[in-house]
Amino acid sequence: MSSSTMEATQQKVKSAVDAMIDEMDRNYLRDMQKQMFLCSAKCCEHKTSSREAVENCVEQCNSGMKTAQKTLERELGGLQDQLSRCAMTCYDKLVQKYGPDASKYTETQMLQFNDSLDKCVAQCDNDRLPIAATIVLGGQYLVPSQKGSAAVWAIQRGANLTVLLQDNEMLNVVNFLEEGVFKNSTTFRVGDGTVECSLGDFNGDTKLDVLVSMKKRNEYHHSVWISTPLRDSFVEHKLEVLSSQAMAIDVDGNGWHDVLGFYPNGSMYCMTFSRDGSPAFDCNYLFLGFVRIDPYPGVPHLFADFTGDHLSEIVFMDTATTSSGKLLSPRMWGRFKNGWRETPTLISQIPGEHQYVGAPLAADFDADGIIELLVPICRKADCKQVTEFANWQYTRGWSTNAFDLQNFNILSDEDSLMLFRVGDFSLDGYPDLLAVLVEKQSLGQIKVIDNVPCTNCDKNGTRRFEINKSVFIQPKEVALGEIKMASFFDLKEDGSLDILIEYKPFEGDTKFSFIYCDDKGDVTFLKVQVFTNVCGKHCDPSSKELGSGVSWSGACASFSMSDGWGGSLKGASCQLPASTHRALAAPYVLFGLGRSPNFVDELTIGAPRYSDGLAVRQHTLKQIVPNSRIVVIPPEEGTHWLTRLYVTPSQLILQSLAVIALVCAMLLMVVAFLHYREKKEDRVERQQQSHRFHFDAM
Repeated sequence: MSSSTMEATQQKVKSAVDAMIDEMDRNYLRDMQKQMFLCSAKCCEHKTSSREAVENCVEQCNSGMKTAQKTLERELGGLQDQLSRCAMTCYDKLVQKYGPDASKYTETQMLQFNDSLDKCVAQCDNDRLPIAATIVLGGQYLVPSQKGSAAVWAIQRGANLTVLLQDNEMLNVVNFLEEGVFKNSTTFRVGDGTVECSLGDFNGDTKLDVLVSMKKRNEYHHSVWISTPLRDSFVEHKLEVLSSQAMAIDVDGNGWHDVLGFYPNGSMYCMTFSRDGSPAFDCNYLFLGFVRIDPYPGVPHLFADFTGDHLSEIVFMDTATTSSGKLLSPRMWGRFKNGWRETPTLISQIPGEHQYVGAPLAADFDADGIIELLVPICRKADCKQVTEFANWQYTRGWSTNAFDLQNFNILSDEDSLMLFRVGDFSLDGYPDLLAVLVEKQSLGQIKVIDNVPCTNCDKNGTRRFEINKSVFIQPKEVALGEIKMASFFDLKEDGSLDILIEYKPFEGDTKFSFIYCDDKGDVTFLKVQVFTNVCGKHCDPSSKELGSGVSWSGACASFSMSDGWGGSLKGASCQLPASTHRALAAPYVLFGLGRSPNFVDELTIGAPRYSDGLAVRQHTLKQIVPNSRIVVIPPEEGTHWLTRLYVTPSQLILQSLAVIALVCAMLLMVVAFLHYREKKEDRVERQQQSHRFHFDAM
């Protein structure tokens, strides 16, 4: 290669890399350095903290900058390797063409060899220089894979999503800042073993705390990690050793999350917390007449409104021993004036005495305004094959929903019967299911299971579930790896459900990523988020965000509207109906409204607390625009509910506006043309009038 060409190529590469680094420094690194120094300075403001705590805080502040530097070095190293390999490939191709011995080349061949090598290497640079310009931008607009298993998520202040990741003995709190961007907030060590987590505000400070259940042999060791003002650090408070994973729910209705679980002997463990996050007092006295239960293994207890009064009940998944074996026995407890007690409407045993069942689900599957209990009926104990669904509703009892699994098996976590996740993927008003299915010896496939009408079903079933044949476009690393879990996830907060996937790459540890699912036709939605009422309109005076930002588990909503074809649409749902066994239940309520552009006639929202006055625990909104997101904060005192509505225009509205604008433009053009013709005719007529001979004047 000639020296001038080599120098020009090197200068071109150097200029492109320098420009990329300068842009990255202006747009990213300077802000990161500023935040790092400010964060480190803030760590030193807490005079009561120990030296080790301050050092850990400063180290966490520096972690983002260190990660950015490592990423930059890795990407630039990869770019250099690609250029080197491409240049070697060019040289090898020319050697194969002209021969390995350069001394035998003629002068013409040598000139051709050098000229071809110059052009090939220059083309390598041209092909790979755009990579340098997109090193940073790739992380800005795409969702990178994150290392760890998705333990749980919740919604924080400002509608930012928080994903809790387990990476061996570490828990990583990752905040979703904007579309496609996740930021590691903090990391803390919880210990070795299988860890399950639940999120909640246990001490009423409007910050998310973590309930950790760690399995050791056949017992679960529990602790709560309370967030502190010091750089999102956490302080651990040990709890009891229980027989199964404990729930994080609000038992007494004060907006603070409590812990509810069971000892190995079946007695109840119920604990509230003080302002500093330490255990305060037992709340067992609120459950009048409770004796013991034997929790059904591998399934979560549910907290949802099954009676249609917008006040959530707790359904404990008990185990009943019969002659045919151990059976699932749901027991419903309702909230009354003096506490909780078992409701008169008992859920009877599932017809058929099915010995093997999966984790029950809570959703309004037939869209009649009342939430049902859906229980997968399994063929064997491992629940890899589901034959049908048993469906219980408050007004009609048990019925059956048909399901054809075809030749697939269902993949689930070890020691868990959580087979499906629920969400209205098609936004037609009927909740669908999501599962990871395995066919023969192949790897897992993500499949949406559609909720469709059934006209000839037996056993009073009106709906059935069938596997959607759509194939999702997956990232390369996901396609080559092993998918372990999938769940619905509204990543862009636009009412259209995307898919969270947990997978194990061909090489490396477990990661999670996302699949965008935008193209669902011109359908509309209604999204409701109910936050805890532990503070007023603005919990932080310096923030413009509304309320605490912590989802109130067990808050429910229902709606009704006309569909434009003489019928009506109804629906009911509760946020966070399950918090254990990686149920990954949504911290919001999402209703699909189908293709109807009509307003929602009525939306009723219920808070998970008892009150003699209906207006204190229930609120109704009327005439709501479709494609709306509503944030609701129940009152601390009195009956004034705080609501805020955000509207996202649908494609139908935008298309209608475009058509109206086009019609108006065409009408204006017609009017302008007619006006022009009229003026032209008037001018001709005036000219004729001026040239006409006036006989009367003679």
